[in-house]
Amino acid sequence: MAVPTRVVHRPSLAFIMVWESSVSDRDPWLGDVVMNLLLVMPALLLLGAGDSPGSDLERLQGSWVMVAMESDGQEVPAEDFKDWKAVYEGNRVTLRAGDRVRRRGIITLDPARKPKAINTWDQDGPYEDQTVPGIYQLDGETLKLCFARPGAERPKEFTTKAGPGVVSCVYRREKR
Repeated sequence: MAVPTRVVHRPSLAFIMVWESSVSDRDPWLGDVVMNLLLVMPALLLLGAGDSPGSDLERLQGSWVMVAMESDGQEVPAEDFKDWKAVYEGNRVTLRAGDRVRRRGIITLDPARKPKAINTWDQDGPYEDQTVPGIYQLDGETLKLCFARPGAERPKEFTTKAGPGVVSCVYRREKR
Protein backbone atom coordinates (compact mmCIF):
# COMPACT_ATOMS: atom_id res chain seq x y z
CA MET A 1 0.00 0.00 0.00
CA ALA A 2 1.17 3.51 -0.74
CA VAL A 3 2.10 5.87 2.06
CA PRO A 4 0.21 9.15 1.62
CA THR A 5 2.21 12.33 2.06
CA ARG A 6 0.78 15.71 2.93
CA VAL A 7 2.89 18.84 2.54
CA VAL A 8 1.90 21.92 4.52
CA HIS A 9 3.62 25.12 3.39
CA ARG A 10 4.49 27.94 5.77
CA PRO A 11 6.69 30.96 5.01
CA SER A 12 10.22 29.61 4.62
CA LEU A 13 9.26 26.24 6.15
CA ALA A 14 7.86 23.03 4.70
CA PHE A 15 6.54 20.40 7.06
CA ILE A 16 6.24 16.97 5.49
CA MET A 17 4.03 14.67 7.47
CA VAL A 18 3.77 11.02 6.59
CA TRP A 19 1.58 8.42 8.19
CA GLU A 20 0.75 4.81 7.44
CA SER A 21 -2.33 4.50 5.27
CA SER A 22 -3.46 1.58 7.39
CA VAL A 23 -3.96 3.92 10.38
CA SER A 24 -5.92 6.38 8.26
CA ASP A 25 -7.95 3.58 6.70
CA ARG A 26 -8.89 2.13 10.11
CA ASP A 27 -9.74 5.44 11.74
CA PRO A 28 -9.78 8.56 9.53
CA TRP A 29 -10.75 10.70 12.56
CA LEU A 30 -7.51 9.68 14.33
CA GLY A 31 -5.49 10.79 11.30
CA ASP A 32 -7.23 14.20 11.37
CA VAL A 33 -6.65 14.59 15.12
CA VAL A 34 -2.96 13.76 14.79
CA MET A 35 -2.61 16.14 11.86
CA ASN A 36 -4.32 18.98 13.78
CA LEU A 37 -2.15 18.38 16.84
CA LEU A 38 0.98 18.49 14.70
CA LEU A 39 -0.12 21.82 13.27
CA VAL A 40 -1.37 23.44 16.50
CA MET A 41 1.22 22.27 19.06
CA PRO A 42 4.17 24.29 17.67
CA ALA A 43 2.06 27.47 17.82
CA LEU A 44 1.04 26.73 21.42
CA LEU A 45 4.63 26.07 22.38
CA LEU A 46 5.75 29.33 20.79
CA LEU A 47 3.05 31.30 22.59
CA GLY A 48 3.84 29.69 25.94
CA ALA A 49 2.54 30.87 29.26
CA GLY A 50 3.88 33.96 30.98
CA ASP A 51 7.20 35.43 29.90
CA SER A 52 8.87 34.08 26.83
CA PRO A 53 12.58 34.28 26.04
CA GLY A 54 11.73 36.67 23.22
CA SER A 55 9.89 39.14 25.39
CA ASP A 56 12.66 39.38 27.99
CA LEU A 57 15.29 39.47 25.25
CA GLU A 58 13.41 42.33 23.59
CA ARG A 59 13.20 44.22 26.91
CA LEU A 60 16.97 43.80 27.41
CA GLN A 61 17.85 45.58 24.17
CA GLY A 62 19.90 48.74 24.53
CA SER A 63 22.44 50.14 26.98
CA TRP A 64 22.46 49.52 30.73
CA VAL A 65 24.69 51.41 33.19
CA MET A 66 26.11 49.50 36.18
CA VAL A 67 25.02 51.05 39.48
CA ALA A 68 26.05 48.37 42.01
CA MET A 69 28.33 45.35 42.18
CA GLU A 70 29.12 42.67 44.73
CA SER A 71 31.87 40.09 44.39
CA ASP A 72 32.78 37.21 46.68
CA GLY A 73 30.56 38.58 49.46
CA GLN A 74 31.99 42.12 49.32
CA GLU A 75 30.42 45.28 47.92
CA VAL A 76 32.62 46.73 45.17
CA PRO A 77 33.27 50.51 45.45
CA ALA A 78 31.47 52.54 42.75
CA GLU A 79 34.75 54.07 41.49
CA ASP A 80 35.91 50.54 40.53
CA PHE A 81 33.14 50.22 37.92
CA LYS A 82 32.73 53.87 36.91
CA ASP A 83 31.50 54.20 33.29
CA TRP A 84 30.83 50.45 32.98
CA LYS A 85 27.83 49.42 30.93
CA ALA A 86 26.31 46.45 29.16
CA VAL A 87 25.01 46.86 25.63
CA TYR A 88 22.51 44.25 24.37
CA GLU A 89 22.02 43.88 20.63
CA GLY A 90 19.92 40.87 19.67
CA ASN A 91 21.34 37.90 21.58
CA ARG A 92 24.76 39.56 21.94
CA VAL A 93 26.11 41.51 24.87
CA THR A 94 29.13 43.82 24.97
CA LEU A 95 30.52 44.91 28.33
CA ARG A 96 32.24 48.28 28.16
CA ALA A 97 34.37 50.39 30.47
CA GLY A 98 34.08 53.82 28.87
CA ASP A 99 35.16 53.35 25.25
CA ARG A 100 37.06 50.12 25.96
CA VAL A 101 35.41 46.75 25.27
CA ARG A 102 35.92 44.51 28.31
CA ARG A 103 34.06 41.40 27.13
CA ARG A 104 31.71 40.19 24.44
CA GLY A 105 29.35 37.26 24.53
CA ILE A 106 26.20 35.56 23.35
CA ILE A 107 23.32 35.17 25.78
CA THR A 108 20.49 32.70 26.18
CA LEU A 109 17.56 33.24 28.54
CA ASP A 110 15.29 30.78 30.30
CA PRO A 111 12.47 32.83 31.90
CA ALA A 112 10.57 29.65 32.87
CA ARG A 113 13.12 28.83 35.59
CA LYS A 114 12.80 30.26 39.07
CA PRO A 115 14.77 32.45 39.38
CA LYS A 116 15.01 33.24 35.67
CA ALA A 117 18.19 31.82 34.12
CA ILE A 118 20.74 33.43 31.82
CA ASN A 119 23.84 31.93 30.24
CA THR A 120 26.56 33.88 28.50
CA TRP A 121 28.96 32.23 26.13
CA ASP A 122 31.99 34.49 26.36
CA GLN A 123 33.72 35.28 23.07
CA ASP A 124 36.75 36.81 24.75
CA GLY A 125 38.06 37.78 28.17
CA PRO A 126 39.07 35.44 30.98
CA TYR A 127 36.25 32.96 30.22
CA GLU A 128 36.70 32.91 26.45
CA ASP A 129 34.78 30.05 24.78
CA GLN A 130 33.10 29.07 28.07
CA THR A 131 29.51 29.29 29.28
CA VAL A 132 28.91 31.37 32.39
CA PRO A 133 25.71 30.37 34.28
CA GLY A 134 23.62 33.06 35.94
CA ILE A 135 20.24 34.33 36.99
CA TYR A 136 18.48 37.56 36.09
CA GLN A 137 15.61 39.78 37.16
CA LEU A 138 14.27 42.42 34.80
CA ASP A 139 12.03 44.94 36.54
CA GLY A 140 11.20 48.00 34.44
CA GLU A 141 14.38 50.06 34.11
CA THR A 142 16.38 47.84 36.51
CA LEU A 143 18.31 44.70 35.61
CA LYS A 144 19.80 42.43 38.29
CA LEU A 145 22.30 39.75 37.31
CA CYS A 146 24.21 37.19 39.32
CA PHE A 147 26.80 34.87 37.76
CA ALA A 148 28.96 31.98 38.88
CA ARG A 149 32.20 30.89 37.23
CA PRO A 150 32.03 28.51 34.25
CA GLY A 151 31.48 24.95 35.42
CA ALA A 152 30.09 26.06 38.79
CA GLU A 153 26.51 25.66 39.96
CA ARG A 154 24.09 28.40 38.86
CA PRO A 155 23.38 30.93 41.66
CA LYS A 156 20.03 30.53 43.38
CA GLU A 157 19.72 34.08 44.70
CA PHE A 158 21.06 37.57 44.00
CA THR A 159 23.88 37.53 46.51
CA THR A 160 27.52 36.49 46.46
CA LYS A 161 27.60 35.38 50.08
CA ALA A 162 27.28 31.77 48.89
CA GLY A 163 30.99 31.61 48.11
CA PRO A 164 33.87 32.77 45.98
CA GLY A 165 33.58 33.16 42.25
CA VAL A 166 30.10 34.67 42.29
CA VAL A 167 29.43 38.22 41.10
CA SER A 168 26.17 40.15 41.37
CA CYS A 169 25.45 43.37 39.45
CA VAL A 170 22.62 45.88 39.25
CA TYR A 171 22.13 47.94 36.08
CA ARG A 172 19.80 50.82 35.19
CA ARG A 173 18.68 51.46 31.64
CA GLU A 174 20.78 54.26 30.15
CA LYS A 175 18.85 57.49 29.59
CA ARG A 176 18.96 58.73 26.04
